[in-house]
Amino acid sequence: MEPIDVAITFDIERDTSIEAVMPKIIRLFERYDAVGTWFLKHDYTDQFTEYTGAVVEDFPDIARALADVGEIGTHIHFRDVDGTFSMAPNLQRDLLEQATESLRSRGYDATSFRGGNLCADATTLDILEDLDYAVDSSVLPGHYRELPDGVVVDHRGEVGNRPYRPARESHTTHGDRALLEVPVSGLSPLDSISVDRSLTGVYNRAADHRPLDRLLPPMYHLWGRMSRAPIVLLFHDHEFGTDDGSLVVLERFLHSVATSPWFQFATVGDIAAGRRSRSQ
Repeated sequence: MEPIDVAITFDIERDTSIEAVMPKIIRLFERYDAVGTWFLKHDYTDQFTEYTGAVVEDFPDIARALADVGEIGTHIHFRDVDGTFSMAPNLQRDLLEQATESLRSRGYDATSFRGGNLCADATTLDILEDLDYAVDSSVLPGHYRELPDGVVVDHRGEVGNRPYRPARESHTTHGDRALLEVPVSGLSPLDSISVDRSLTGVYNRAADHRPLDRLLPPMYHLWGRMSRAPIVLLFHDHEFGTDDGSLVVLERFLHSVATSPWFQFATVGDIAAGRRSRSQ
């Protein structure tokens, strides 16, 4: 049996000191011969009308180091100023074109995308296909989130955890697009998209970690075999901050994957490429 793909993805958003945190995470990935998918944020004004910079521009050395341990992707917050997730198609296109050019002009493929707050729609996918993206990862099946201003978001439908080709009219139903949708796993240590509330809940730093280190691989292996789905985990740079305790938790997880014959590290681009080759 082929090992189950484990894609560890980071939305890197400047919410902490990137220069302090990311080199430590890069060293962990190098230590365990792991690869990640690094979605780098591109910043705009509150009205989303003025481009103000990007992680790849302000931290070029870190971006290059991240590319050495995985794949660089595009990350944009499409949330509109009125608290909804709607945005005019021409504005979405302007933002995506600028962000994509920012990455590709620096030598990065930029063929994977994730919307901020897991925000994307059929228009987003139309534009991504026009820009030759291979994969979107802005779906978290069955996950609901209430934002601070009371807006409730369904991330996103009941499509399941297996990668699929979205429909033209809705990226949350199956269809025939060339682009592949790779959902964030519903069953993962990051169910709340929070290291502090999830990974620590699994590993419990205050307890003896070894029994859970033995239990976690077969648990994921069983789930992966039953769902025939890769495991796609979502991290943010701010979940690590300056607390090395969270890095300890991440390292234990990397070790569990690296030492198990049931898993292999993969980027979301690897997953998309593998699905395409099996369907040909």
